[in-house]
Amino acid sequence: MSFFRPALDGLVPYEPGKPEEEVQRELGLERVVKLASNEGPWGPFPAALEAMERSARSLNRYPDGGAFHLVNALAERHGVTPAEVITGAGADAIVGHLSLAALDPGDEIVTGWPSFISFVLDALKLGATAKRVPLRDDHLDLDAMLAAIGPRTKLVYIATPNNPTGTMTGRAELDSYFEQVPAHVLTVVDQAYFEYIDEPEYPDAIEEYLKRGRKVLVLRTFS
Repeated sequence: MSFFRPALDGLVPYEPGKPEEEVQRELGLERVVKLASNEGPWGPFPAALEAMERSARSLNRYPDGGAFHLVNALAERHGVTPAEVITGAGADAIVGHLSLAALDPGDEIVTGWPSFISFVLDALKLGATAKRVPLRDDHLDLDAMLAAIGPRTKLVYIATPNNPTGTMTGRAELDSYFEQVPAHVLTVVDQAYFEYIDEPEYPDAIEEYLKRGRKVLVLRTFS
């Protein structure tokens, strides 16, 4: 009998790609430009560097785990209450916390596929079922995702822009989706690249869905 939970059988570890330093060593290159990790090329803002330098003097102390000042600043920026904001070590951590809180063995999540791998891995690790709905012309097929929802579906993930295809889901599609999604489902709209989109049909999920009473969790990131 295995010591580990059966839900872990067959899981394939996520490999985010080789570090630049490893590629440099293997190929004897002095400079490598990595395009796969969606990293900003300009480095931290000077004000951020100054804040890090100031905080470095107190690294021997535990930080505020509740991130009081950050949570309140984000709440003020988005016009929500601090109780509606949660921070974590990237969207990865938030997806993990949500999965732990919501999913029991036999529960289901629905996501387009391919999409952000953590949506699937975090569900499978808990013994939940991940329903992966194929993309249509590299876009999320929201109609097919709605059709995949069952009585044990708890979470539907909509990454827009989608990772890894980069395609977005527009306002009309999301409006239609929210009119049809069953009340027992929590929709997670992953807007990791919100600040980079200037397309008029790209909705602000906080303003247009959360504040209008939709059952939705919106992911944003500093990365």
